[in-house]
Amino acid sequence: MTTDLGRAERHAIEIQALAGEIAARLPAALEMLKAYKRGYPTGGDGSGDGTSRTEALGISPPDAIDREERELAHALERALRELNVAYNITARYQRPRRDRKPGRTIVSLDDGWCSSCQRDGDHLEPVWDGRYRNLCRWCAEFTLAEGCEPPLSLLRLRHQGKRITADMVDRELARTGGRRAGSGGDA
Repeated sequence: MTTDLGRAERHAIEIQALAGEIAARLPAALEMLKAYKRGYPTGGDGSGDGTSRTEALGISPPDAIDREERELAHALERALRELNVAYNITARYQRPRRDRKPGRTIVSLDDGWCSSCQRDGDHLEPVWDGRYRNLCRWCAEFTLAEGCEPPLSLLRLRHQGKRITADMVDRELARTGGRRAGSGGDA
């Protein structure tokens, strides 16, 4: 019995191979579609027996070419959407790569890590698939509730495993000039 992870691994290998084939074939296919649309397919062997790709393209009904062009565009769009979903899931479960300097992490803000948490010595928390796509769940919920990203002092305490209370939030927002959501201004 194959597990979901085993199937996913097998599919990833197949996707990699297919993507390479599609990337290699796409320029020629697009060129032939463009040539047909101009009304003069080129590149055949001139035998006239309808066996060359260009002759087959030349005798294809225009509706079929238009339909295949649309199908190709839609198929690539769907594939891109699905691959982006897979990318986002896999990005959340990556081990961060560290360069030669201790404490420095090689990540960018769009690598699936919380941009707010990275302010705390490159602390990495996976982003949350919610309203704020560049924040982890805790930072996103804080931002929704308070109207600003969490102060660095609260992030450090949270990353040390401390419980953040409402009083701590109120004190820090007052000290740092943050504002509560719905307060209409700075606290």
